[in-house]
Amino acid sequence: MRDDGPANAGAVESVTEEHALTPTAGETRDVSGELRGFLHDLLHLQCRLVSGECGIAFLTPTATRAGGAAATWVSPSVRGDPRALLAPAVVKRLERIAEQARGEDARRSLAPGVVESVTIEGSTSSAGIYSASATHRAIAVPLSAEGRIEGACVVLTRVGEGPGDDEARLRMALAGTRFEAFLWREHALGESVKKARLRETLELLDASMRAESAGSMGAVLCHEIARRFGCARVSIGLVRGDRVHLHAVSGADDLDRRGAAAEAIEGAMDECAQQDAEVLVPQDELTRADPMLRRVVRAHDELSRTFGPSAILSLPLRVEGDLVGVMTLERSAHEPFPEGAVSLLRLVGEFVGPAVWTRRMADRGIAQVARDRAMEVARAAVGPRHTALKLVLGSIGALLIASAVMPIPDRVVSQAKVQADASRTIVPAFAGYIERVEVRPGDAVEEGQVLAALSTSELELRLAEAGARFASLEAQVDAAQGENKAGEARRLRAEMAQVEAERALLDEQIAHAEVRSPIRGLVGRGDIEDVVGARVDPSQPLMEVIGTGRRAVAMVDERDIARVEIGARCVLVSKGRTGQRVAARVVRIDPVAEETRTGNAYGVELELEDAADAPAWLSPGMTGVARIESGWTTPLARLLRPAIDELRLRWWW
Repeated sequence: MRDDGPANAGAVESVTEEHALTPTAGETRDVSGELRGFLHDLLHLQCRLVSGECGIAFLTPTATRAGGAAATWVSPSVRGDPRALLAPAVVKRLERIAEQARGEDARRSLAPGVVESVTIEGSTSSAGIYSASATHRAIAVPLSAEGRIEGACVVLTRVGEGPGDDEARLRMALAGTRFEAFLWREHALGESVKKARLRETLELLDASMRAESAGSMGAVLCHEIARRFGCARVSIGLVRGDRVHLHAVSGADDLDRRGAAAEAIEGAMDECAQQDAEVLVPQDELTRADPMLRRVVRAHDELSRTFGPSAILSLPLRVEGDLVGVMTLERSAHEPFPEGAVSLLRLVGEFVGPAVWTRRMADRGIAQVARDRAMEVARAAVGPRHTALKLVLGSIGALLIASAVMPIPDRVVSQAKVQADASRTIVPAFAGYIERVEVRPGDAVEEGQVLAALSTSELELRLAEAGARFASLEAQVDAAQGENKAGEARRLRAEMAQVEAERALLDEQIAHAEVRSPIRGLVGRGDIEDVVGARVDPSQPLMEVIGTGRRAVAMVDERDIARVEIGARCVLVSKGRTGQRVAARVVRIDPVAEETRTGNAYGVELELEDAADAPAWLSPGMTGVARIESGWTTPLARLLRPAIDELRLRWWW
C-alpha cells in the first residue's frame, strides 16, 4: 500500500499485491467458538448499519489468548473480487487502523474511533488498472468492557456510500456495546456451570460418605457416576506397589479380579498411571496432531475392542500431587464424552481420589498400617525424592555404624599432679642460732653437702664449763677416798657421770652444728638467708630437699577405678606443656578413696619412664591430665558409657 494524500478522516492507501485468502485466514486459534460466532454476528450488524462490504474484529493479546484477527465477515453482495478485501497487505493495514482506534485520542472523542480512506486493487470491475483515488473507507471503533479496551472492529465501506464518518462511528460504537453484554453473559454462564459442577460433586461425595467401608464407598461412587453421566461402566483402581489394582466397579458387588474384564480394565488403568495424565479414547484429530496432547492408548483400544466398542475416559486420582489411583469411565461408542462432561469429571476426580484414599487408609488394621508405614519408609529411602536429606541421614547412619564397630583405645582420663620421687624436710639437730646458710632454693646439692650451720659458741662455753666441773668433781672424789668417805665418793662419781653425759651431748651437738643434705637433689623450699642469727629449734623446718626423679599421682573417679590395673600404660600431659607428652605406668593404687570436690576418687601412683632423667620442666606440683589405657572400646560405647552406668546404678535389678 501507499499513502495518496488525506481523504475524509484518514490516509488513502492502495493495495499493490493481490493475494487470495479465505474469509477466516489470519484468525487467532485460541479464541472460543462462542466468542468467534458473536464477533462474526457483531461485524454483520455493524456492516449493515454503515453499508459495509467487509469487517474484521481484532483482539488485544492477554495472558490467555493471542492477539490478532479473531473474526471476519464479507458481504455476499460485494462488488469485485471479495478476496481482495482480505489480502494480507489489507489485513495488516486494517490492524494498524485498529490500533489507532484503541488509542487514547480516538477514545476521547464524542464518536470514538477513527476513519481512514484506502485504495484496494481488485475491488472494482476495473481490476488490474492502477487508480490513485480512494476506493473504500476503513471505519474502526474500539471494543471495551468495564472501561478496558479488549480490541477493535474495522469495517470497509465504499467511498460515497453509507452515513457520514461521525454517524458511522457512532452507529458502530453503539452496536459494539453488545460486546460487554456478551462477556457478562458468558461470565454468568461460566459461574452457573461451576456451581452445577460443585453441586454435582458434593452430591456424589454425600452419597459416598454413607458407605460403611472403602469398598462400598467406591461401589457407591462408581454407581452414582455411571447413573449421572450415562456411563456403561465406571471403575476405580487404587495404587498398590507398582501397579493399579481394581477397587470398585459399577453394578458389581463381588469383583472377579482374575477375570478378563478386570485384567483389561487394570491394564488401561496402568497405562493411564504410567503416563500420569488423563486418557480419552477415541482421540480427535487435533489431539493426535499435537505431541503435547497425544497419549499412548494401546491398552484402552484393547479394552474397547474386547468389551465394546466404547468411548473410554481414564482420569488420574491424586492426593497432594501424588498419584493414588485411576478412575476409568466407559460409554457407548456413538455417545463419546463431550468437552463439558470431561471437565466436570475431572473436577469430580479431584474430590473422589482423596475421599476414597482417606477411607481406605481409615479401614486398615494394625498390621496393614505397620506394613504400609514400612513400605513408605522404604520407598522414601530408595526413591528419587529428598536427595539432600538422604545424603545427610546416610552420612549420619554410616557414622553411627562406624562408631559402633570401629575399635579405638579405651582410656581413663583423670586429673594428675607431679611429685618428686624423694623428699626430705631439713630441721636443726638442736635449738640454736643460725650462723650461716650455704644454699638457696633451686640449688643442686649432693648427699652430705652442708646446707647451713648453727652457732657453736654457746655450746663450746658450756662444754668448757662442764670440763671444769668434771675436773673439780674428780679432785673431790680423790679427797673423799683419802678420808675413807665411801658414800661421799659414790655421790661425787654419780655427778661426774652426769657431767660426762652432758659433755658427750655437747660434743654431739657441736658435731651436728652443720646441717647436711641427706640425699642428692635440689633445694625445694627454705630461703633462710634473711633469718641468719635467729634462733631455731628442732620443731621448725629449715628447708626441703627433693630428689631428681619424678612421679605423678592421678585422682581416678570411683566410677572408673575398676578399669585401672597395675602396670597399665598411660600418658601424662601437663597444663604448662600441652604439646609434650610424658609416658608413665601405674605402679600402685590407693586402697582407700579420698573425698574430692567432684566426688570420691582413688589415688593412682604413676611411675614416669626414665624417672631419673625426667624433663627439667617437669617440676613437682605441676598439674595436668593423665590418660590411662584400659583396653579397647568403640566411640559409641565410649559416648554412651556414662548414661549406661547411670541407668545400671538407678535400675540395678
